[in-house]
Amino acid sequence: MIMQTQKIDIEAIGKEIWRVKEEKRRVFPCHTNRASEIGHDCIRYLVFSRTRWQDKQLHDVELQFIFDEGRVQEKAVEETLREAGFELSNQQRAAFEHPQNISGHIDGFFSHPTLIKDPIPYEIKGLSDYNWGSVNSYEDMLNSKQWYIRKYPAQLQIYLYMNEQEVGVFILKNKGTGRLKFIPVAIDYEYVERLLQKAEKINAYVKSGDIPKETTSDMKVCESCQFNHICFKDGAYSQSLAVLNDSVIAENTNRMIGLEPSAKEYADIKDVVSKAVKAIVERDYPESEKMELLIGEYVFKLSKVKGSWRMNSIRLESEKPVEAN
Repeated sequence: MIMQTQKIDIEAIGKEIWRVKEEKRRVFPCHTNRASEIGHDCIRYLVFSRTRWQDKQLHDVELQFIFDEGRVQEKAVEETLREAGFELSNQQRAAFEHPQNISGHIDGFFSHPTLIKDPIPYEIKGLSDYNWGSVNSYEDMLNSKQWYIRKYPAQLQIYLYMNEQEVGVFILKNKGTGRLKFIPVAIDYEYVERLLQKAEKINAYVKSGDIPKETTSDMKVCESCQFNHICFKDGAYSQSLAVLNDSVIAENTNRMIGLEPSAKEYADIKDVVSKAVKAIVERDYPESEKMELLIGEYVFKLSKVKGSWRMNSIRLESEKPVEAN
């Protein structure tokens, strides 16, 4: 008897997994100031989250994989704590601060027969190996180069305040090695007061319908913002600035900047970058006369001359422009 080998369509398997993740993405109404977001750098983002949630762009599919993995990581951390004799309670308990309209769900409280007598709040965060290694204190979070890590302290501070607790703990998991790191956090009433005032300010904007002029100085926040497609149109920045996510252009620009202008490869890469950027503005901004594109770490400044786009300069977001004619 001849056995027939079953044919397996590996590509179809991958596509099916991708489809499932893609369909899990959702945008939900937001009627409160979320504790997990109150530390966000940009108050304009926080107002839009309340007033224009329906305009929020769906996050990409890869980010959905990360979100789902985060939930798996959280359960794994809690299982590790139980194995070590810790008792967990009040997991995902809802909390609400009425005057400032702040809501959230704390990861939980934990205690131990000999190490932690009275239960204290904890928040679990999964970090890459690099970020896990760079965060060793509460202050490291506040001063992190990563804008999403800078949000973490506000979340736990609000939970401490809501639950009338003096101390809590961040449990940081290295997503590469599985190791855990514990960061103690004492309540900072001055910081909490600033957060409450921030929430009141957001509520005032929501009530009036006005759009805050203040935003953020960290353009990396704007690059990944799910409202960047409407933010610039509404005048937070110059209407000629757009934030794009194009890894090919960003990578080629990095290579070009690292070469001597006299090198032949420099001219070849510059030509590729210039054509790609001009194609974007010709396609997406045909009525504009001038544009600035933030792609990766670089700002490309262009203007239209006699109907044709000209690349005027390329610069790092934090530096002065360099001519790119």
